[in-house]
Amino acid sequence: MSIQSSCILVSVEVRVPTGFTNDNSASGELAQQKQASASALKVVKKLFDTRRIQTAGQRIRAKHYALSLPWAPGVGIVKAQDFLQEYVPAMSKLIDDFHDEVDAFLNQYDLEVQRRRTSLGFLFNPDEYPDKESLRSKFGVQYRHYPVPDGSSWLLDVDEENAQALREALEEQNLRAQHNLITEIKSRAAERITQLLTALQRSEDEGRKVNSGVIENLLELVRQVQSFSDISQDLSELEAQLLLLLDGTALATAHNDAHAINKKQAHARALLGALSLSIGGE
Repeated sequence: MSIQSSCILVSVEVRVPTGFTNDNSASGELAQQKQASASALKVVKKLFDTRRIQTAGQRIRAKHYALSLPWAPGVGIVKAQDFLQEYVPAMSKLIDDFHDEVDAFLNQYDLEVQRRRTSLGFLFNPDEYPDKESLRSKFGVQYRHYPVPDGSSWLLDVDEENAQALREALEEQNLRAQHNLITEIKSRAAERITQLLTALQRSEDEGRKVNSGVIENLLELVRQVQSFSDISQDLSELEAQLLLLLDGTALATAHNDAHAINKKQAHARALLGALSLSIGGE
């Protein structure tokens, strides 16, 4: 199964005003009072508080990164089946929550402006506060989905020679993106193996706790990429080593068996070393 027939590219953009602005006039006055250079200081005013909306936006980004894998800057890739069953429902819910926070903020906007009039004193400038509808337009979420292009996707009125060059460039771009994806998976694997080693090295007095779910989730991620990547053989050895790591004494009960701990640690260190060499050589 090709990556074009089994996957979808997704991107997310979240827009939230910070609520802060520079006051150049106040900066100049303060510099004069303190006999300082105007370029050495800056007065920043808080016009309104958008932290709740920023948090809602961060949840959207976090969910996008959790449910997709990196494909290109700002673009993730997800299996078509997962897109329909997981990505769309999860993102739709979070986007609704985001808009609810925007509505709640705007409902209190007039009161917020009056509070800032009091707190900012002579620094308050009503011209810095847009009307509600203008401000609403500054908040937004867009998530887009589109197919993974291939060499036949070009609908351009160019001669065959240039069309072929474009097709080859696109195929090379896709291949490079897949290589970057494999590297990302290996980097995540190295991070989680390191976490596992840290847990295994704790003494019983420190409360050694090993969660095999970390490795099981990693294994599932590797298999997911193998199911659609054209260069999935690059992960076959990692899959085999993860299976060996999970084989035998369960990680969750290894703390009761010193021999099992030593065996798991040795296997994890070897796997981590191999991953480090693999990532460094790419």
